[in-house]
Amino acid sequence: IASPSLCGPYQEMMQEYCPKQPVIPKNQLHPDVVAAFKSLFKYPAKEQEEVIHQAWIHIILARTLPLYEMVDKNSVGSHDIVYETVSYISKNFREPISLSQMAKDLGYSPYALSRVFSGTFHRNFNQYVNERRLDYACNLLQYTDQSITDVSENSGFESLRTFNRVFKERYHVTPREYRQRANYSAVVPPVGDEE
Repeated sequence: IASPSLCGPYQEMMQEYCPKQPVIPKNQLHPDVVAAFKSLFKYPAKEQEEVIHQAWIHIILARTLPLYEMVDKNSVGSHDIVYETVSYISKNFREPISLSQMAKDLGYSPYALSRVFSGTFHRNFNQYVNERRLDYACNLLQYTDQSITDVSENSGFESLRTFNRVFKERYHVTPREYRQRANYSAVVPPVGDEE
């Protein structure tokens, strides 16, 4: 999303340390973090000055780092199953992936990975992957003019039918309705904010 050089005063720490547990529960995530990520996604580096991206990165790091127990990267890194799982899915969620393929690629048993999902993420593999895909799809729906079919494909869903079904299960609206509501709320100011 952004160059590591934009971490500023956090850069040295980010190069030497990483979170022992890379997952922040949703109820502990500050709204500033969500807004900063959306802004980074909405305005790619070529469209904005680097200083603005740096400010968003600083907001994300300032709001998230206190929530983590930071440890030396050499003590965790690529040998921690949770770290590897999150990293693998972050890199591959837009492609067809399965628990058995991920287990093979990472060198773990499917059973061990299944326990990570139920114990750490409190959901199964498919639910976790679909949540990552839906989060990505929501950004595409809000901040691009891609067709619903393209959003589905670019988010990693095997079919438009599957995308529509899991989207409606989570948000209780269709992707098209979600986009219309997002576009409407971006145009209409909230009540009480009129000038």
